[in-house]
Amino acid sequence: MLNSARYVTVTIAVGLLAVASLSAQETVSFELRSSVDGGIACPGTTVDWEIWARVTTPGNEGLALVSVGLSQDAANPLKFDLPPADGVPTGMANFSRPEGISNPGEGGADTGYIGVQRGTTGEMNLVQIGGGQNTFGAAGQSMGTNPYVVANVGTDQDVLLAAGSFPTPTTVGNYTLRIENAIANVLTEVNTPPDFSPVTSAAVTYVADAVTFAVPIIGDLDNDGDVDLSDLAQLLSYYGTTSGATCLEGDLDGDGDVDLSDLAALLGNYGTGP
Repeated sequence: MLNSARYVTVTIAVGLLAVASLSAQETVSFELRSSVDGGIACPGTTVDWEIWARVTTPGNEGLALVSVGLSQDAANPLKFDLPPADGVPTGMANFSRPEGISNPGEGGADTGYIGVQRGTTGEMNLVQIGGGQNTFGAAGQSMGTNPYVVANVGTDQDVLLAAGSFPTPTTVGNYTLRIENAIANVLTEVNTPPDFSPVTSAAVTYVADAVTFAVPIIGDLDNDGDVDLSDLAQLLSYYGTTSGATCLEGDLDGDGDVDLSDLAALLGNYGTGP
């Protein structure tokens, strides 16, 4: 949990939700996705990410609480401050303040459900993306205002927890993003307020805990680590393309076509590489 005194209330609430179970433990799986996973992120574009979850054991009433962090690997060529998620997905509104229980928002955000930035300035990661439903059977004031629990969130189906993006890093190399420190509780019964809806802690598994992508040298169209005659030949073969081109198809300035400005960019990097 976060060390700031501002988070004491949330810490207490999360602790109350995390009721231990003596029976067979439920399981919640987490997955990090990106459209550029395993591929190339062209300079001047954005890298997208999504975190999904699924309750993979039967006999419960779905998610009661979820929390997960998103971090940059230490070996990444360039660090930056990861921006919080774009917002709270429609299906998770009951997990975010004011309806649900989540960290306070920072930097002008209404809720900390979207994650809060922690770490060294210039390379901060996101912690505690997510929140919990109010299972106590009574409405709170600044958060947990909805005491009516939504059942079967994530039961036998993937549910989007959060999504965001950031500009593609400007430094060439291979990058990895990773989800970590995930926790989850599931509902064992859903009751109508003022009755409490009991929960149990869940074991966490990762379907995919990381995404990787490469930022190429501008002009390295064949992605072999240098800019030479073969790259120039490829650019000329794409010359005149007016839409849909990528940085590996000659659109080096990101304006959607291949023209003289792209040729100039390649020639400006000609000879770059080992």
